[in-house]
Formats: sequence, structure tokens, C-alpha cells
Amino acid sequence: AHVPGKFLNAAATEASEENERQLIRMTTSEGHDIAYAQVAGLVARRILCDLEIGQNVGRGERFGLIRFGSRTDIYLDKGLDATVQVGQTMIATDVTSPFFAPLKLALVLAVFAAIPIILYQLWSFIAPGLYQNEKKTLLPYLIATPCTRSHSPG
Repeated sequence: AHVPGKFLNAAATEASEENERQLIRMTTSEGHDIAYAQVAGLVARRILCDLEIGQNVGRGERFGLIRFGSRTDIYLDKGLDATVQVGQTMIATDVTSPFFAPLKLALVLAVFAAIPIILYQLWSFIAPGLYQNEKKTLLPYLIATPCTRSHSPG
């Protein structure tokens, strides 16, 4: 059931009761009820739920999406044990996330480490086409490029 509401920060305690949310109740094959509340947040103002009443859902199957994160509250029936601790945060939402996160980090670090080589290759390509005075003007900027940072105002 869709429940209209506010768009407070999803991390706030009152968000579960006051924010817009999608409520879902599922029954396991053993007869236990599990309830989900997809809670929209400050930025996420769109909740998608693809379930139909009476639809069978398998373990790990996606049943909805909250744009830009927000939060999902899960309520377990008595007799069911949670395998996470209170306050623990989820960092992987599908099977591939734990695999690709280290690869993304490795790619970023590799590009960062290769910047001197990339700049050298760039200079080797550009320098033959420049006049001597252009080389003298451009070289300090090329050397200083990796050392500069952009600062956001405020």
C-alpha cells in the first residue's frame, strides 16, 4: 500500500512514520510474515514497487526501487532471527557489489598513480608541435596540474 507523506531525512527516526512510503507484506513458505516499508527521503521522491497482490517472490529477487537511496525498514515475524546486528548498515545490495567495489577502487588508484606517466606521454605528443616560447609557457601549467585542487566555495 502506498502511503503519502513528507520527505524528511530518511535517517531520522520519525521518517518511518511521517515520510512517503510503500508498505509490503510477504508470507514465507513456512507461514511467517515479513513486512517491508520502503521509505522515501529528502532527495528520493520516487518509490517504485513492481509487485502484484498474490505474486510469488524468490529469495534475492528485486521487488522495488527507491531512487537515490533512502531506506527500507524490515519487520520480522516472531520466530524469525535476523542475521544482522542492530545499527549495522548494508553496503551491498546485490551479488555483484562486493565484487566490483574493490575493482572500482583499484581503477581509481591506478589512474591516480599513473598521472605522471600520462602527463609525460601527453607532453611527448604535444611538445614537438609547439614553438619554444609556447613550451616555456605551457610546461609549468602541465607540471602544476596534478598538484592543484579545486575548492568549492563555502
